[in-house]
Amino acid sequence: MPTRRQLLSACGVASLSAGCLSAHTATTGDLILLNRMEEQTAATVEIEQDGESVFADTYEIDAGTRPEPTEVVEPDVFEGTNGTSYSVSVTHMGHEHEFGYSISCADRETADVLYIELYGEHDVERERSRCG
Repeated sequence: MPTRRQLLSACGVASLSAGCLSAHTATTGDLILLNRMEEQTAATVEIEQDGESVFADTYEIDAGTRPEPTEVVEPDVFEGTNGTSYSVSVTHMGHEHEFGYSISCADRETADVLYIELYGEHDVERERSRCG
């Protein structure tokens, strides 16, 4: 039977290894578009990593409201580890909105999610992923 010291030593090594592995765990991420406008709208979303397109699509989204938006879910649009960065471009009502996004939930059981909320012609917001 192992001694207390051997058990604690083994647990310490296992937990250190698990932490190192989780930092390099790859995950996929979802895109969620929320239309909070009271009219149907269209939006084009393009996601690039290091200048290369990893995702691009155009959506026609039914009318929604601020408390009850219309939601479009696109699963697995990007992949990487914590800190993997992307350039995101959203064209909505003739205006282009650009921002960055980085994976932050690769070490969690929940998916990384990029939320894009459409409020109006000049009002497009990105929300960070909620890692559950």
